[in-house]
Amino acid sequence: LLKEMAASAGFSKVKAVIEGGRERQDSVNNCIKAVEREIRSTGSIPDAILVHDGARPFIQPTEIDEISRLSAEYGACVPATKPKDTIKYIGADPGFFGETLERNRLLQVQTPQGFRSPLLIQAHEQAQLEEWYATDDAALVERFFPEQQIKVFETGYHNIKITTPEDIPIAEAIFGQLSTLP
Repeated sequence: LLKEMAASAGFSKVKAVIEGGRERQDSVNNCIKAVEREIRSTGSIPDAILVHDGARPFIQPTEIDEISRLSAEYGACVPATKPKDTIKYIGADPGFFGETLERNRLLQVQTPQGFRSPLLIQAHEQAQLEEWYATDDAALVERFFPEQQIKVFETGYHNIKITTPEDIPIAEAIFGQLSTLP
């Protein structure tokens, strides 16, 4: 049903709808297994796999194309924005701050995160073997393939993650702004 809905909405690139897992990483593992089945049945390995959160609906098609291209070229590419806020570590006493991080050396990571197919598949396989969970796929690559550089693709602030009720009016404003673009 979901695949039919995607097709009727004009999403021509949806190959399959995969059941989610208990954790985000489990959901991505389910998708990787589907990609591996597709590879076995067709003999064709995709240049890159992009992992995207459904909670970020405002990524633009041109951005997806560029992340895909950069992933194939560099091995890994992750979209990010510069933080507007000051970021601080929590101190040894959890009720107090520790130190302030240099904002000009920080980026807020987003999705879709792209990786050459074998790299992402192997990173997830290793994480499963070690039962190690990360908050995103880039962290898996950083841990298991530290020699692999991850290309930064700077996006705008429109690619927000909608996770709380406070995000809804912001998302509506972004949707209104993006829907007026050519």
